[in-house]
Amino acid sequence: MFISRVGLKLMKLRFSELIFFTLSIFSVLLLSSTHLKAEDGSIGKVTGLLGDAVIVRGDGEIQIVVGAEIRLSDSVRTGSDGRVRILFTDDGVASVGPGALFRMDEYQDSGSERSFKAHVAEGLVRFVTGKIVEANPDGFSVTAPEAVVGIRGTIISVRAEKEKTTVYVEKSAGEVLANYVEVPSGSKISFEIYGDTGPMERGHLAEVMIQPEPMTREDLQAISRELAFPEDEGL
Repeated sequence: MFISRVGLKLMKLRFSELIFFTLSIFSVLLLSSTHLKAEDGSIGKVTGLLGDAVIVRGDGEIQIVVGAEIRLSDSVRTGSDGRVRILFTDDGVASVGPGALFRMDEYQDSGSERSFKAHVAEGLVRFVTGKIVEANPDGFSVTAPEAVVGIRGTIISVRAEKEKTTVYVEKSAGEVLANYVEVPSGSKISFEIYGDTGPMERGHLAEVMIQPEPMTREDLQAISRELAFPEDEGL
């Protein structure tokens, strides 16, 4: 069969366009898959477990085991003897103490808008920030019943008790703001609801003037004792 040179050139051109179109579609799908990773899949996994703890996912509960995946919007609830350690995909770590309730509200470990937003409803949780804060220092925050904490490269612990939230800044490489109050490294700050002067609504920022104070050795010992795992001995 006779094929003109013009026809052959057109066939080659269309074939090249087809390859280009296919590669473009593949690239878009690959980027979309990467972007949705934190929304559709695992954002971290359990690397340490002591005692009783569950993941609250949707309307159900999943008994936690080492290696269990943590997903966006999961809550972690520990029993009176429970402790959980979570390693996130950005190499950040959350250690959840006994009698705690901790929830992941937002997580994105790639792209230009990386973020980590968590809520501590009860108990003690320590956060060691990872690559999300390195890429976007303003993208990391933790809320509690009486506090909103913005973090820039640090190790902090948040303790949520009845009508009181305490933020401990154990080590900080940048600014830490708790309810817009700067908390220096090695300091702590507490926010409470004051019934006699008009109760502060939960979820609203404190309007009273509260200043940080130095953390004590007893504070550090109490935090370490509540969150420690056997493998931590000697560290």
